[in-house]
Amino acid sequence: MTSIVDRHYSLAMISDFDTLAEKLGRLAQLAHGLRQQKTTLQRQVDALNAEMRQRIDTLNAEHHQRVEALHAESGRRVAAVTSEMQGRIDAITADMQGRIDAVTADMQGRIDRISADMQARIDALSTENADLHARMNEAQARVIALLDKLPVPPEPEPDPNAEAQDETQQETQHDREAV
Repeated sequence: MTSIVDRHYSLAMISDFDTLAEKLGRLAQLAHGLRQQKTTLQRQVDALNAEMRQRIDTLNAEHHQRVEALHAESGRRVAAVTSEMQGRIDAITADMQGRIDAVTADMQGRIDRISADMQARIDALSTENADLHARMNEAQARVIALLDKLPVPPEPEPDPNAEAQDETQQETQHDREAV
């Protein structure tokens, strides 16, 4: 066991001890207050961190929504431009088809006119050919008539080559009859 030694302290020392005890008490209170403040500040930091995380999540979600909205908008714009371009292409195609049809109709008209002109020329040549044929037949008939009017020479004496001449005369007479 420890023995308690009774010491005599002076009043000044006791007063210093009291002051020191008071200061230690205040220091303990300050330390306790600082611990409470630290706890309070830690709670505030945690709350701020949670709020910050929540705001970050909200901002990320908003950012994601904006990106999706921009993506959707760009898709709509691309579709609109594509549709507009398809409309222009269709209009140009229709215009070109109209021009092609007009040129085709013009060319067909020219072909028809040329064909009609050629047919008229052919018809004229056919008529002219028929006239020439009739005139040739008329001239041939005149020649035959003139030949018939000519006196027939006396028949010569038979010649050994007469057979060949007879055949030639028969062919000539046959030709006259055919005309």
